[in-house]
Amino acid sequence: MPMRLTYNGTTKTVGDWGLNDLVRTRRNAAADTVQFTCIQPCDGTPTFPKSAVITLTLDYRDWE
Repeated sequence: MPMRLTYNGTTKTVGDWGLNDLVRTRRNAAADTVQFTCIQPCDGTPTFPKSAVITLTLDYRDWE
């Protein structure tokens, strides 16, 4: 099952969002982070605004 990402009520696979190089960093006693590459035009609207809240789901469970 591919990883899915939900943003602003829309759920798509990570690939359908156009994301690459997804890396998750888990931390003890601090917030986990996720980084990815999203190629888009420099003069266009960002796919995800800075500090956007997204949900990653793998096998229909939130990626915790």
